[in-house]
Amino acid sequence: MEATAATRSLATIAPRLDRLVAGIRDRGCDAALLIGPTHAAHILAYQRVWSGPIAVIVAADGEITMLAPVYEVEAARGQCPTATVIGYGEPGFGLDLSSVQKMIPVAASKLGRGRLATASDLPGLAEAVAAEARVEQVPIDDLIHDVRLIKDLDELHRIGRSFELSLVAQSAVEAGARPGAAEIELYSAAQSAAQVEAGEAVDFGSDMLVGARTAEVCGPVAVPGRQRAEQGDVIVADIALRYQGYWGDTARTFIVGDNDEAAEVRASISEVLDDAAEHLRPGARGCDVFARIASEIARRHPGSTFPHHGGHGLGVTGFEDPHLIPADTTVLEEGMVVAVEPGAYFAGRFGVREENNYVVTADGGLDLRTILASER
Repeated sequence: MEATAATRSLATIAPRLDRLVAGIRDRGCDAALLIGPTHAAHILAYQRVWSGPIAVIVAADGEITMLAPVYEVEAARGQCPTATVIGYGEPGFGLDLSSVQKMIPVAASKLGRGRLATASDLPGLAEAVAAEARVEQVPIDDLIHDVRLIKDLDELHRIGRSFELSLVAQSAVEAGARPGAAEIELYSAAQSAAQVEAGEAVDFGSDMLVGARTAEVCGPVAVPGRQRAEQGDVIVADIALRYQGYWGDTARTFIVGDNDEAAEVRASISEVLDDAAEHLRPGARGCDVFARIASEIARRHPGSTFPHHGGHGLGVTGFEDPHLIPADTTVLEEGMVVAVEPGAYFAGRFGVREENNYVVTADGGLDLRTILASER
């Protein structure tokens, strides 16, 4: 499927706010109270470094009110023009250690007397607001989960941009993949490159392993340290970062100098990745895509291991449904986003992993970079 055709098809998916409001009404609720950074990112694409506790109130008519610490109100209004932004707490950053408690009466005052749908990243806070407002609370974590599974076009753009930024970071690793380069130096160079390109701080994490340590796959088993690359070594960089509230995730395998065996495995795993992407279609199940990946790796690379998932969903968190694992029977739907990451590992020698980000379409997984490129 061409990117333009995929974009037109994905644009027919109902926007997430409409899906959320419909779910609120179906449950007989007059409003939803959503507390925490993932909800602010999902509903309003709002993310700030050092952001305080945020609450979003979505009325059954779709009107949105956002509660932010008073010192953050100006920034929130600039970034969220579609919401009414109200401050709580006292001025001055870090001066009021009970500011979260001061959200409770402010949030309660903005609610009616009907049933209240709730979801919260902060345990106990939604319950406290419902008690203060004297309304019946209806948890909707399952509704939020289902709404988040299908991404709207603006979400695809944000995940795609995070994907692109992670590849900028990968380019920095490739440039530094020389004898003597330490894992932590490559990690730092990758983070710096992504942030300079973004023009702001980004949430960043990476597996960055060199040589035989690449066969240990990832943290917490092995984490970036002082291990230095030698001629012929393999470097596996698995980089995840969040930009504007959404995560992108990539893995690349680099070779210091020449290593024909590792290069052949890398080319083969890239083919497995491409094949898996072709099967990201509505109706396929996560477990079936995993089985295809695992069987291909076993066929191509006897003696290797594949000890991790074949992929996972991306969105306002970096690790969400659907998962490409044996136990996940989730049926894929158009508009889901999946990071696919096959790998092959040879104990005590080296490992290889490659990863890209795709949106599920009727004609298979579409690389998110393709959508971005078609609209520029």
